[in-house]
Amino acid sequence: MASEPPEPRIVTARDGTRLRLRPIRPADWQGVRQGFESWSAEQKRQRMLGAIEHLSDTAAQRFATLRDPAHEICLVLAAEDDDSDLLGGARLVGAPGRDDGEFAVSIRGDAQGRGLGRLALEAVLAEGPARGITRAWGLIGRRNEGMLALARRLGFALRAFPDDMALLLAEKDLGPG
Repeated sequence: MASEPPEPRIVTARDGTRLRLRPIRPADWQGVRQGFESWSAEQKRQRMLGAIEHLSDTAAQRFATLRDPAHEICLVLAAEDDDSDLLGGARLVGAPGRDDGEFAVSIRGDAQGRGLGRLALEAVLAEGPARGITRAWGLIGRRNEGMLALARRLGFALRAFPDDMALLLAEKDLGPG
């Protein structure tokens, strides 16, 4: 099973802006925290599935550090000319002995609506099979219209999550590993 992260590359947002797509690094923790702080209270609730007002330094450092690179991928989008200016990213987290992985997408408040979530999510989903992840899943709040629309566009099947009726379970087969 491959665990090497993909090489950084330049991608183009829907508005024509060129961005650097690269693996997350532990040093990105401040950019992770700044991205979280850029969200409205409702966006924080939708993304974190609960009421979290601020992201602690410890939590931001945890998000910026891969725990198991053999089964986890996190790619971020940064300004082409400033590698530390994080606009958002996506991750896919699997586990040893399992073929499924949970996905997540986070885009800075001022960068939303430019197709960045799609760019980042498509990139991590493409990396999943190399890490043995052949099915991606995620929980999405029923009121999170932006994420639900993205999931539909990318071919995720949506169904009620039986443990919490405020959530939908999004699932997609990624192909063989």
